Amino acid sequence: MKRSRKNRHAWPLCAAWLLMCAWLPSMAADDVEARLRGLMAEHETVGLAVVVARDNAIVYRGSFGWKNLEAKVPLEADDLFRIASISKSFAATSVMQLVEQGRLSLDDDAGDLIGFPVRNPAFPDRPITLRMLLDHTSSITDGPSYGNLDVIDPGAGGAWRDSYADRAPGERYEYSNLAYNMVGTIVERVSGERFDAYVRRHVFEPLGLEGGHLVDALDAERFARIYRWRDGEGFVRSDAAYAPLGERLQHYVQGRDAPMFSPTGGVKISAPDLARYMLMHMNQGEWDGVRVIAPASAKAMQAATVAIDDDSAYGLALSTERALVPGVVLTGHTGSAYGLYSSMFFDAEKKYGFVVITNGSRGEEAFRTAVNRALHEHFIADPAAEPAAAAAPVVSDAATRAEAGLVDIRELVPDISQSIAYAGSDNFVGAPVDGYEAPRCWLKRDAAEALARVDAALRPRQLRLHVFDCYRPARAVAHFMRWVEDADDLATKATHYPDLDKPQLLEGYIAPVSGHSRGGTVDLTLLRCDADGNDCEPLDMGTGFDFFGTRANTDSPDASPGQRANRQLLVEAMKDGGFHNHPMEWWHYTFATSPDSAPGPLYDVPVR
Repeated sequence: MKRSRKNRHAWPLCAAWLLMCAWLPSMAADDVEARLRGLMAEHETVGLAVVVARDNAIVYRGSFGWKNLEAKVPLEADDLFRIASISKSFAATSVMQLVEQGRLSLDDDAGDLIGFPVRNPAFPDRPITLRMLLDHTSSITDGPSYGNLDVIDPGAGGAWRDSYADRAPGERYEYSNLAYNMVGTIVERVSGERFDAYVRRHVFEPLGLEGGHLVDALDAERFARIYRWRDGEGFVRSDAAYAPLGERLQHYVQGRDAPMFSPTGGVKISAPDLARYMLMHMNQGEWDGVRVIAPASAKAMQAATVAIDDDSAYGLALSTERALVPGVVLTGHTGSAYGLYSSMFFDAEKKYGFVVITNGSRGEEAFRTAVNRALHEHFIADPAAEPAAAAAPVVSDAATRAEAGLVDIRELVPDISQSIAYAGSDNFVGAPVDGYEAPRCWLKRDAAEALARVDAALRPRQLRLHVFDCYRPARAVAHFMRWVEDADDLATKATHYPDLDKPQLLEGYIAPVSGHSRGGTVDLTLLRCDADGNDCEPLDMGTGFDFFGTRANTDSPDASPGQRANRQLLVEAMKDGGFHNHPMEWWHYTFATSPDSAPGPLYDVPVR
């Protein structure tokens, strides 16, 4: 029986789809961003930063809304937020390091460690241990305040009794910020280092993170200003969130004044750096070859030993939550202060997680929860459970470039620089790819016009675009799938996937359906030219085109500062033109605002 043209092209795609049902982040990042913007509008939100980790790598990050509402300064990825109570995990991580060094024990009497008696007056014979401070079972409350140790030190006055509940230590969970300010003091007394300096030296610096507790040492221009909603006034800026310590530091008493840095909630960090810190905990204390705490310490922090309610339990500065995403168990922490709402949650087994931070929202916790659920549904939920995702994609009957609505970019930019990799043999397949009969860059008209505008905007800066691939016929994608399944063909491994086994390429790198086949996606880099626009050389991006591995992730920590700067230069130029980047590949961009580029039929017209 002779197959029709449409069925002949669709068959290998359908078979691959049924075999894999692969997750395709590059095809629908614009979908989730539209949803996030909708949630922001629904909950009247100032700014939002999100980062998604999947398969042990950061695969998406987004920044929306305002960093400074009054000045209308947009929020950017590397802006710093005060993250509130997620900070507690930094203090607990520091404690676990000291435990590993044998300098203290979780079962030590907190009074022996802090230098004054720590006893609930209603239960004077019941020791309060360091572990109880960490898991919120100490019976210490926040009482009238928790900003200094005078409120609980018997030597500072009689009000210390007000900082205890009428309940035995170790009896049950009750959240205590004061307990964590005490933990910070213990870190100081045991380590001999000022609390903020200890965390910076032993947690931030090994992981290559920027930020910390000391506001005075940070760039205030990078602070995402925090806003609290007040009825009748609207959003009011909370400048106290970033108040410098100034002269107060001159009178600092080490071993007593750690609450000045707020171990309970004072960390300032960007969302991507918080995600890297999360990846360390997700990987049992190690990330990017750096071990911060031992696996046993990481497991102790994550082990939920104290019930909070029917849906959650607490470990050591990390909680287990069952209600954040219904039916899913996640580990992490939330934060709220000054109008800010933050969360960091992950699944250590399945190697995914989310960072969500807003610097002001009328929706408060409901908004934070809705964003987490949207990210989980979009990036993590099993596509096989969704009928639309499991259905075989439609391949258009278009037989010519005109019928497909595609234009050659050189009709708009005659001298655009290009080397279409799949029309030759210098690619990961090692041979010309099916459907590429000529080295041409075709795109939907709106995407092509937007790309032409990006190139024109770059030229006065002595920069130009260089294109590797544009529209990709569906038959080319089928060729890729056949190549992946050929276990004996490893000719290009050393160049294109040295750190991966061939089957791993199906885990987010090569998929049975490509957004390129819709005509709105392009792979490219930047060239720097001389003053006359000649003698152009490619910028150093750290890897070549179609390098499969984490080094090609746009925000890879393996890239040098210069390479990351070059990648960001490309990101910003393309973003200005309406293109969004696929975070797993620094060269990969999709035109985000085009109805023609939205999910629709695939095309299989050969490039001629």
